[in-house]
Amino acid sequence: IGDIVLSEGMVRLNADDRSVWTAAIEFVATGRSGDVLRVLDTAPLELISRQGLRVQAIDGLSATRARLRFPLRSPIRGDQVQFAAAANLRDTSIKDLLPGTEITKGSLALELTATGLKVDGNAEVNGVAAEVSWTEDFAAGPADPASRFTIAARLDEAERRRIGLELDPVLKGALDARIVVTARDRQPRDIAVSADL
Repeated sequence: IGDIVLSEGMVRLNADDRSVWTAAIEFVATGRSGDVLRVLDTAPLELISRQGLRVQAIDGLSATRARLRFPLRSPIRGDQVQFAAAANLRDTSIKDLLPGTEITKGSLALELTATGLKVDGNAEVNGVAAEVSWTEDFAAGPADPASRFTIAARLDEAERRRIGLELDPVLKGALDARIVVTARDRQPRDIAVSADL
């Protein structure tokens, strides 16, 4: 599919006792992260955009194993598709994960299901090397924060300013910090900072 390489493909067709047929599909897709995610975002699946995520904001290289299960009927609604995907992401960049925040040079592991998204690994946040974690709760209510972002790094004063953590003149020098941001629609609701001085 375009520049994406598909391998380890498998299709199973099954009928239940009411003669309702379902398809189970599994494959590994290797290529640019945005291209692979666009495959999962194709109608009627729309597995990415219907969760409020922007495929065009993600770049890098990925190897993604996807599993899909859906009824063989027309039309197929997105909510009839069961899915799970796991990916290894290399040289990953994510623009505007939060306002003014860019992830680059990421080596990340991604898990995606109908109920949520989990991303963990190492990357640079606004040019600062850090351990990063990003989770999305797709079942969160409209008033609840759906996103949680965690950054853990040893930061000097200049690096703290680059990621928007202004602690001067209260704290000087390098320190080990853990920053947890909860958000809704990419807008921060709460920021918690813990530091080992």
